Amino acid sequence: MSEPRIHIYSTTSQPMTRYVDDFASPKFSRVIKHKPLEIFYCANCRKRRQAKNLRIQIYYDSSHIFCADKDKCKKER
Repeated sequence: MSEPRIHIYSTTSQPMTRYVDDFASPKFSRVIKHKPLEIFYCANCRKRRQAKNLRIQIYYDSSHIFCADKDKCKKER
């Protein structure tokens, strides 16, 4: 008997300033743009960062924003 497999639908990480949401609708994908100096929270370090310093990964049911330079992003302990 084979073990059940889990498949998580996601896209590769994209720059936060311009990214494509393929899961918005089954018929078309949506391009989302943010200004480079717009502020968002990093999910890893929980600090406010500018969009030009962030990346986003979109899953079928949520999105994850994280720092583009992982060396500078220190996880909150």
